[in-house]
Amino acid sequence: MGQVTALQPCGTHAAYQRHRRAGETPCEKCKNGNAVYMRMLRAGNEAVRDNSRKNTRAHNRAKQRLADLHPDEYAALLLEEKQKGWTA
Repeated sequence: MGQVTALQPCGTHAAYQRHRRAGETPCEKCKNGNAVYMRMLRAGNEAVRDNSRKNTRAHNRAKQRLADLHPDEYAALLLEEKQKGWTA
């Protein structure tokens, strides 16, 4: 099993993403923290970029494993998300 870490406080990219996953509008502190993170990512900050890539790859592998284990449920969820008509 993967390493479990403490929840990051508001004002960070992680907390911004947590708001989004929960269907919430991110608070101002999180919007600002995410903006700083994205500026560093775009500016080529290697540590931020490498961590982002690492997390993206881990999420993609986990989604693929779930899709392989539960193909019918995955297909239904994917269709449902596509029908929502929004991305992000």
